[in-house]
Amino acid sequence: MQQDPAACTSKIVESSHGSGAVQAAMCHNTNSQFLNGTATTLLLYLFRATDLGDVLDHLLIAIVDPPILLTAFSQAFDQGELNEPAQEAFAVLLLRLMCFTTGNNLKSPSLSYYKALETAMGKFMASKIGFMDILTYIQFREPTYFNAFHIPEYDNSGMTRVGKDGKPVNTEELIFRWARGLDAGQFEAKLNVYETQDIWKMPLDARRKVIERWKSEIRNPILEEICARGTTYNECQDQLICKFGEARVATLMGKRIIGCTTIGAAMFAQDIHAVNPDVLLVEEAGEIPESHILTDKYASQC
Repeated sequence: MQQDPAACTSKIVESSHGSGAVQAAMCHNTNSQFLNGTATTLLLYLFRATDLGDVLDHLLIAIVDPPILLTAFSQAFDQGELNEPAQEAFAVLLLRLMCFTTGNNLKSPSLSYYKALETAMGKFMASKIGFMDILTYIQFREPTYFNAFHIPEYDNSGMTRVGKDGKPVNTEELIFRWARGLDAGQFEAKLNVYETQDIWKMPLDARRKVIERWKSEIRNPILEEICARGTTYNECQDQLICKFGEARVATLMGKRIIGCTTIGAAMFAQDIHAVNPDVLLVEEAGEIPESHILTDKYASQC
């Protein structure tokens, strides 16, 4: 992969087949392994080309239209199959797509929904979950784990506990050691550690899974807010699209023959259904099974 995302993205867009090739590659495989791996790596790489503006937007539109990749990401997120980098890539992609329309004269409700979505996205991007956040989260939800990691401020003699460097022991010391597969160190003989040996004997892989589960649970309310805001915004945008499409439908109603590309057929499927032309010419249709074209045209009649 080239070191300069901006140069790489520009070359792709300028190439006659570049955007189409990227689009085909990103829609070819939509399982969770691909989304968490190649798709996430490519998206995060492209997002580094922040100074390209419309050039990057052009490529992102090619990737998500038709929305095969977006649908796969959304379903994987709903099912909890996205890892942390993939969740970040999906979130940034959604925010980037929402930004496409901010330059247009959106109606007041749509702009309001967009700003609410942007605020939720900002909260997600700014959230860095540390061990103190986890301790606060599990204190009442999973008290057994909290007890295993709890460090009293003073020892039994009333003296402040200190580490090897002579400084007071951080309250995150035990969970820090546990998360890295270590034992309880100087706290090995403490009662709370002794009573939670099943937790301290967990293998490193199991510990990491628990940490990731906690981080996901902490992050979920923010992501749920993003989904809710995004859904509301999309519904408003759909209403605007329908309103703006009325003139196009009125024009098409007077035509007996309509020609379009396969992407156009997917983008304007509702308009085509509303017009119900006698003849529909679809470019590149020879590369797509006939049943798909017929289903797209006559879906409302099936």
